[in-house]
Amino acid sequence: MKTFNLPDLGEGLPDAEINEWHIKEGDIVEADQLLVSMETAKAVVEVPAPRSGKVVKFYGKTGDIIKTHMPLIEFEDDDGSQAMEAHHEGKTAATTAATPMAISSNAVFLLPDLGEGLPDAEINEWHVKEGDEIEADQPLASMETAKAVVEVPSPHSGKIAKLYGKAGDVIITGSPLVEFVVTGGAPVAEDAGTVVGNIEVSNEVLRESATGIKPMKVSGNKIKAVPAARILAKKSGIDLSTVTGSGPHGSISVDDVKKHLGQGGAAVNIPVASPVATRPSIPGAEPLRGVRRTMAIMMSQSHREVVPVTILDDADIYAWPKGTDITLRIIRAVVFACKEEPALNAWYDGAANARKLFDEVNLGLAVDSKEGLFVPVINDVANLDAKEIRATVNRFKTQVQDRTIPQEELRGNTITLSNFGVFAGRYANPIIVPPSVAILGCGRLREEVVPEKGKPAIHRVMPLSITFDHRAATGGEATRFLAAVITDLQKEN
Repeated sequence: MKTFNLPDLGEGLPDAEINEWHIKEGDIVEADQLLVSMETAKAVVEVPAPRSGKVVKFYGKTGDIIKTHMPLIEFEDDDGSQAMEAHHEGKTAATTAATPMAISSNAVFLLPDLGEGLPDAEINEWHVKEGDEIEADQPLASMETAKAVVEVPSPHSGKIAKLYGKAGDVIITGSPLVEFVVTGGAPVAEDAGTVVGNIEVSNEVLRESATGIKPMKVSGNKIKAVPAARILAKKSGIDLSTVTGSGPHGSISVDDVKKHLGQGGAAVNIPVASPVATRPSIPGAEPLRGVRRTMAIMMSQSHREVVPVTILDDADIYAWPKGTDITLRIIRAVVFACKEEPALNAWYDGAANARKLFDEVNLGLAVDSKEGLFVPVINDVANLDAKEIRATVNRFKTQVQDRTIPQEELRGNTITLSNFGVFAGRYANPIIVPPSVAILGCGRLREEVVPEKGKPAIHRVMPLSITFDHRAATGGEATRFLAAVITDLQKEN
């Protein structure tokens, strides 16, 4: 069999949706015959057959989303052989089956999900070179994700035939990373797609998620709408089932959504982030790498998705004893506020319009470094004593500077704290990173004249800025949360 992978449809997008099949399994097709209509962010693109032959299998049905460079159609070979063609520079990949099997002479190892639900990773350093003979589990490459450098081991022994990229290149999850000449003919079991270092041999149409690779499921009652209209509707909180479509067969356009919003029918440009960096248009500019690149992507995501509101106030900390640990007091105040008003200790799913409140407080602590911003997480901070919290904060600072912090400690925060006042600034507009719904910023302490028993007095004041996602929390919930933070901070002990 020969597998035809979905090509790049020319918009730099990582995937496309099957709009309509023009053929069926078992058909004999000619080269350049139309196979399928694929819907991208802005257009429906017709995909022609790359060769003549019999169509054996579709890798998806109408409505399914296929990743670029992943299987789309399987053809029967002219000679009836069972070799699978990897549609990447004509190389041969591993054959697939429902049971364990032997790998052919060459096998392509695809970049697995590195455990953070991100669409790609940057090659930090190769530990091997083309032509090397390696053993199973030997480190192949260091891949840099959003916050950590992950070692990727070899799935088996063999000779390195090709490396798909150089240090600094960004590889999309599920795309070729290394090609092997396999030795020994050892059988390789089917990969579930969740463990770093396994070779991908699944025939299933897969889509990345934060918990690994899972089959893509699409509802049977599909609303016809162009992707740009879906994005605008999602951004505006519009249920597409309430919008009347004016396109072919009742499909919904961007103008239809805008008319529903009462905005008229003017064209709209909706930014879509590309998973691969393009050449900078600014003369002399260098592409962002590593942590800074990820920070830029996440900030863009926040700007597109979150409806942020920031509230400012001050806490009078005049009563604090000398030598009070400021960070510990702020953390204690956040824990207290989460108990008093739990709506801000939560996650929000914008696509499903659903939220989850948490009993435990998993506090993300913004830590600055020369390479960018890290947010390690103090899990269940309410059940730690002061010494344990201080030791954890100190460890985080050291590990961030050394880039040794484990990636599992960089995710799962239910609320975030940014103590930017250690540098400068009174108030700020802290940025929320989905799915969390709130971040508290603490500015630089100052002395201020305040009335005390009818006379002026100089007190120490801490400026506070709370940003919350107004899709998930009300203004009343946010102000009650901030009031609880202030109440706890203004206590003497």
